Amino acid sequence: MRIPGFLFLFILPVLGMGQNNPVAKTTVSQTEPDGKRPNFTEMVLADIKWAKSEGNAFWFYYKPTQYFFKNNEYTTIALENGDIVAYIFELDKYLLLPDFLKAEKNKEQATELASERSAIFIRSGRGRFWIYDKGLAVSSLERIGTNTIHQVVYRSRLSDKRYWIDEGDFQYGLVSKVIGILSE
Repeated sequence: MRIPGFLFLFILPVLGMGQNNPVAKTTVSQTEPDGKRPNFTEMVLADIKWAKSEGNAFWFYYKPTQYFFKNNEYTTIALENGDIVAYIFELDKYLLLPDFLKAEKNKEQATELASERSAIFIRSGRGRFWIYDKGLAVSSLERIGTNTIHQVVYRSRLSDKRYWIDEGDFQYGLVSKVIGILSE
């Protein structure tokens, strides 16, 4: 596959596994893509592709129009297992870039739908977890308790928004697995 000459290069910083915030920041070159911006409401998720570049950099694009997403249209989350999750703001969906660390350079890869919910829960090692809402890490969490239908309830002290996580996912969910959760 021939890669176009003026691709955006998204750089993911080196991420230590024990850090408090696993959100990987991205940067983008100032060159504008020649691909036509698609109508996001008609976008087919299976047509969103990615290709790994040097190190932890990758290209993220919509294949039918060769449109390369701008860094203000999505954000990324680095998982402990090395995979990357991208949240596309206009779609309100999380996409997984599976096997990111093992991906062959400059080879087109498929994305996978990670969650259609705007809030997600990700278990981390050492009993930690993260909640993301619309692609942003939720901070200042306070545990409210467990309700009668076995959901652990957390509240953000900053936004007063509540999040419900199935008790089984909270206690036994797989590390680095994206789980869509209920939120206010």
